[in-house]
This record gives sequence, C-alpha cells and structure tokens, in this order.
Amino acid sequence: MDNNDSRAEQVASVTTKSFAQIFKDRPERYPHELEKAFPRVLAQIAEVWGTDQASVCFREMLVDSRGARRGFPPKVVEEIFYLSELHSLLYGGQQLPSSRSSGDSQRFTRDDEKSRQFRKVLEARGIKFVVSEFFVRITRGDLSNAEMFVNAGIDIEAHNDQGWTPLMVALFEGREDVALFLIDKGANVNFIDSSGYRPVHWAAFKGYTNVIDEIVARGGNVNVATNYGWRPLLQAAALGHLDSVVSLLRHGAAPDACDNDGASALHKAASNNHTEVMRALVRGGADRDLEAMDRMTALHAAARLGYADTAEVLLDMGCSLAVKDSRGATPLHLAAANNHIDVVDKLLDLKSSIAAPDNDGATPLVYAIRSGALDAARRLIRAGADIREIISGEQHATPKRPCPCIGRKLIRAAGRLPLLNCAGRAKYRLHRYIKRDDVDAVKRLISKPVDVDARDARGRTALELAALRDNAQIWWLLVEKGAGRSRELPSCQNEVRRLSLRV
Repeated sequence: MDNNDSRAEQVASVTTKSFAQIFKDRPERYPHELEKAFPRVLAQIAEVWGTDQASVCFREMLVDSRGARRGFPPKVVEEIFYLSELHSLLYGGQQLPSSRSSGDSQRFTRDDEKSRQFRKVLEARGIKFVVSEFFVRITRGDLSNAEMFVNAGIDIEAHNDQGWTPLMVALFEGREDVALFLIDKGANVNFIDSSGYRPVHWAAFKGYTNVIDEIVARGGNVNVATNYGWRPLLQAAALGHLDSVVSLLRHGAAPDACDNDGASALHKAASNNHTEVMRALVRGGADRDLEAMDRMTALHAAARLGYADTAEVLLDMGCSLAVKDSRGATPLHLAAANNHIDVVDKLLDLKSSIAAPDNDGATPLVYAIRSGALDAARRLIRAGADIREIISGEQHATPKRPCPCIGRKLIRAAGRLPLLNCAGRAKYRLHRYIKRDDVDAVKRLISKPVDVDARDARGRTALELAALRDNAQIWWLLVEKGAGRSRELPSCQNEVRRLSLRV
C-alpha cells in the first residue's frame, strides 16, 4: 500500500467518525459518493463543521466563480448541497423569523373528538403526539403516520428546533409524497430559511416537477433567488432535471436570470454536460451567447471541460465561435489549453479562428504549448497554425516583466521522460545534429528507426536539447515524431528541473 492509499484510508476513518452521530438517525443520507470519490473534500467539510468557516467552504465548493476546475458529479453535488443545508439547519436556524413556538408545548391546533381519536391511535402505536416526533416521521418518509399526525390536529406550520416547517424538511429529505400531502393540506409554500431557500428551490433541485406545479398553483414564485442568487431554474438545470426545467419555463421562469457570480441556467447545464436541458433552455428563450461575470459563455465552459457533445449542441444552436472571455480567450484557446482534442476538432471544422490573439497576443497554439497539450498543438499546426506564433506570443505574454526564453517554455511543454535507463556516456548522432542546428540531418535521421527520447551523457533528451537551443523547427520535428509523449514521474521533477537549466 502506497502513501496515497494510506492517507486516503486515514481521511476516510476520521471523516466517518466525525459524521457518525450526525447521520445515526438517517443513515441513507450519509454522503457515501462524496466519501468514495472525494474523501479529502469530505474531510475538509468535517474540519470546519459547526464553525463560521463552513458556509464559506460550502460556497467555494458549490460555486466555481473562476471557472478553474471541473465540477463535481451530480450525485456528489446533491450530497454537498444536503450537507450545506443540514449545517444551515443545525447552526443557522436561530436566525429564522418565526411567529410560532418551536417546542413541543405547541402540540396541536384543534382539540375535537375526531382529532383525539387519531391521537389515541398514535399512542397505541407507541408514538408520542409531539412536534419532534412528527418531524421524525417526515424525515423517515413515514407518510402513513405523518397523515395520522395531521388528522390528529398537529400544527402543519410548526417549526422544528432549527426553525424549519414540515414541508421544508420533507423536500430537504427527499420525501416527495410527504411534501405533496403537506401542500394538499395547506402547508405554506413560501416559507424562507436563513439562506433564502424556499420549498420551490428544493423541489427544483430534487427534480420534483409535480411539487413545482403544486407550489405554483398555490401562489409560489419560480423566480425567487437565494442569498447566493440561485433560482429554481438554475438548480434544475445544474442537476439535469429536464422535466422540471420545462415546467419552470412554462410557469414563467426567467431563462437568463443569473446567480451572484453571473452564471445562468445555460451555463450550469453546459458545465454539467446536460445537452437536452440546454436545448430546452434555448427553446425557452435563453441567450446562447450570454456572458457570465468573467465573460465566459456556455461554449467556453464546454470547451474548457472537454464536453464535445455539449459543444456540438451549442454550435448547432448558433453559438458564436469568436466571443472572448475576460482574458480575450476564445473557446478554441480553452479547448487547446486543456488538450480536449474532440472539441478542438469540432471548433476547427467550423472555422474557428486559429490565429485569434488573447489580450496579451497569445494564440490557441501558445495556450497549448504553455500547458503541455502536445496533441492539441499538433492539431493546430496541421490546421495551419505557425510554430513561430509561440515565440511571438511569448514576447507579449507578460509585458510588465522580462519574458523567459522560448526554450524554457518548450521544455515545460515537452513532457519529459523519467530519469530511468539513461544511456551512460554514449554519444548520439541525433544530439550532435541538434547541437549543430542541422535541420536537414535531423530530418534524415528521424525518418529512420531511432529512439527520439534517448538521453545523452548529461541526461538530456533530444527534445530538451532542441528547446535549450531555442530551435523551434527541430523541436517540432521531434514532437511530430512522437518525442516526449510520456510524462515525468513526480519523484523526478526536481532533477529534471535542474537539468533543464543547464546551458
């Protein structure tokens, strides 16, 4: 077992103990997917649980304002959202406005013979007729006994110790049938929690289309926003609930309404690869080229994340290829930088500008080289990009600071091999030709079977040597031949960095 596996086990052990008590009454809601796929994320949540830092932690996880990472899978997002709201319930509920008592002293709202008979039935079943027990039945999805409580005269708007109503708890716990029953009995559909969430938000997040329809029929507003700017349409789109998206649009949801970070429902759907939801949003009037706070469109998001199907749908719907984000990058820049070949090919097929510069003059090829995306760089070269763009782009990359030589950039892009099986002090013709800058000799030699990743006596590959000599033409010939495809091992990074700085 390596160190990473050992560390993962330790994190999982600590996290399981931290949440054991919290989920002892609702084991089915334990975040198993989050623990399995992202144990360190769950450990981070456990570390800040019950503190003021928790809300900031949840916000950073659920809202990617910089667009710098791939989103969590939908199931993991749902579990993080559940933890976020559970934390709000347990530690933020005191801020909730309430005109009602939350204790068990408020047991019921009527006391007639019929309700007393229902209470006797509950008592015969060993169930106390108190508000806290009512919430236990809702949490468990025990519809039969929840109905018994209502028939026995329990206050349907009673608040639990955290300040939530039965309807909010039912939706939060994923009990759709209980929620529909409570709405039918007159539950308040416009209740607001301390984070600005209403029942319609949780109905949209869960994809409960029938609940959304019932809430609207009783005066619920589908355009209300939480404290974070999340609207029901954004939540349904982010989770891929197509029927709920269609229902919300039919009920008047604003298709281009954005959250506090400027992201619309179309951005959320594109970032999570929900193609049919995107089609429904555009049919419902969504602006396909709407720019988020950082001026990224939905196509930018799809290109950055490598969702080829999503990009194709957006392009079929007429999204602009030329729109630029706040850095001046087009979707092709982002696809190239992240080595998403399928997206690069689609954008090139539709004649996306291969030489479009960003705000600093860098082209998509420069982005590919900077990030070591050699496959994407090859595609761009074959489509007509000029290797000289790398040099000209680097000259404008950081206008306020001295520009590092192109050799260092090419070395970092090469993807060096680990320092294994070095060839001792043997001399190689390939290396000698590179030192002479003899392009023709290199061409002739690599046209025959030759190890293009062999190292010289100083441990340098031919690719590194060409980069150190700033010979972009030879460097690219070697890349086209397949040099540098294997990545260095983490343990070799310091040694390779030292080698790359030799003259």
